[in-house]
Amino acid sequence: MKQRCKAASQEGKHQLKSEEEGTERRNQVRIRKEMREKVTKRPKELLDVVEAVQNLTKKRVN
Repeated sequence: MKQRCKAASQEGKHQLKSEEEGTERRNQVRIRKEMREKVTKRPKELLDVVEAVQNLTKKRVN
């Protein structure tokens, strides 16, 4: 009986640990995805800024 309780306890701990690892893994994947989105958006924003500056300089020249 004691061994069964111990085995069930170990199994419960193992299950909890695997669930924690699963959520940790999902969080890492989510963070990587967000970083990827930021990196892909940033060049577009920079291009908008460069374009705006070019437009301003064109207006000054004209």
